[in-house]
Amino acid sequence: MSKKFVREDKKRKRVPAKWRRPRGLHNKVKLEKRGHTILVKVGYKRPSKIRGLINGRIPVIVNTLNDLKKISKDCNIIVGRTVGAKKMIFLLEEIQKQGLTVNNIKNIKEYIAKIHQTLKEKQELRKNSLKKKKATKTEKQNKVESMEENKPELDKKKELDKLLIKPEK
Repeated sequence: MSKKFVREDKKRKRVPAKWRRPRGLHNKVKLEKRGHTILVKVGYKRPSKIRGLINGRIPVIVNTLNDLKKISKDCNIIVGRTVGAKKMIFLLEEIQKQGLTVNNIKNIKEYIAKIHQTLKEKQELRKNSLKKKKATKTEKQNKVESMEENKPELDKKKELDKLLIKPEK
């Protein structure tokens, strides 16, 4: 709802701003007293020709390239929120080529650069994690090999321990 129609007790934090019809017996909003918030009525609705338009244009959600091909220049483009980073880059570049405007992204060039940067950071993190995995794997192999080399010494120690420990009767 617009700022005109705020719930009566919005001053309190626990009351949400969502409109609720006042039902109190002496409620000033219900009685439409001057100086109080406006009561929602039928007459405040926008004309049907303008309703739902953004800056006088029809908003259209775009998720794929096929959706983009169907759009004319008199539409406002809203890129879908479920579109991934790689597909987003591709869509935004196509939108720039066609010279269309996107409603939910202010500066397309900066947004593309930001996405490229995050993708590079993710790739670096993946490479580092793979290097760590390989390093730990080689360390484990080295430990196993050193254990196998020291096995005869360990066997001798075990035999001596068996001799020293007397069995209980």
